[in-house]
Amino acid sequence: MERVTSSRVRQATCGIKSKGNMAVSRIVPGVYVGDHDDAMKWHESAGPGPFGESALGPVLCVIEPLEGYPMSTPIEGELCIPVLQLQPDGYPLTPGGHRIANPEAMHRIVDYIEHHALLDTPLLVHCGAGLERSPFAVAAWLVMRRGKTWDEAYAIIMEARPMAQDRRHWARSWDAKCNSIPSTPDPEVQMGFIKGTNENGQERPHPRREMSEQG
Repeated sequence: MERVTSSRVRQATCGIKSKGNMAVSRIVPGVYVGDHDDAMKWHESAGPGPFGESALGPVLCVIEPLEGYPMSTPIEGELCIPVLQLQPDGYPLTPGGHRIANPEAMHRIVDYIEHHALLDTPLLVHCGAGLERSPFAVAAWLVMRRGKTWDEAYAIIMEARPMAQDRRHWARSWDAKCNSIPSTPDPEVQMGFIKGTNENGQERPHPRREMSEQG
């Protein structure tokens, strides 16, 4: 299966404002979603933002640092709160072959987004490719702080960022309405980006870790 890269994300993007090489999606006024490269450009940007903002505000990173995955490398000056439940070694838990959100972290994330939304400060929420974790974080904020249903939240997300992936089942750790999970395997587990379990319930090692240990 072909990996989705940042450049391919941009090729698939329609209606997303850009400034230089930054291609961010405005989900609602003041709240934006992007990828790791967008976050770097956001930090470097001076003057008006891509949607006419007088200045760009803080950046929230919601991806966990992963070995061998540069797009998960924290950027100096940003706040990092991973959305996923992590194992002691820092890799996501994958019960039943699917990732799951960390309820405590999600409350911190939605509180942070709400704080800046109330201040009317432009906030960029980003992960690696801007497809799963960051859209999920903003969708959770819309549900938990703005009274939207998950259907409504993801409709807003998809309208602004059509290539985003619906990961509402990650919220099953605190929202019983999200107990239904897809029948297909978690793509990051399936493609070997993160550790998971095989069909026999045995742990499948993370391939980048194996390579680093061999090297």
